[in-house]
Amino acid sequence: MNNILIDTSVLIDHLRKYAPAANFLENIFKSGIPVKLSTVTVMELFAGKSMQNPKREEAVVQLLELFESVPVTQKIAKRAGILLRFYRSNGLTPADALIAGTALEQEAALVTRNIRHFRQIEGLLVFDLPED
Repeated sequence: MNNILIDTSVLIDHLRKYAPAANFLENIFKSGIPVKLSTVTVMELFAGKSMQNPKREEAVVQLLELFESVPVTQKIAKRAGILLRFYRSNGLTPADALIAGTALEQEAALVTRNIRHFRQIEGLLVFDLPED
């Protein structure tokens, strides 16, 4: 695992000025480790009601420019479908399955504030935000 995939929950916390999220992102960018996100995260961010505020939307656009965005490919979609088959009954949603599938296909560790849905997935390295 030589790169990191950031889940939507971390970016939302950063936008809400939650210090551990902001500090984590600052430190990870300084480290030089490749930091990516799924295009599903882009969709989830733009689906929020707060995006009706033009200033909020501009803040999100600027934040997203810092990341390499990984599109959902057929391989990622297939892996997400398999994950849903095995983990849907444990609460895995289609969006989270796509994010997990992206992390697995990218051989990336997933950093999330929602570890409950992800930690059950075999082979997926999942981290919560450090408190500081």
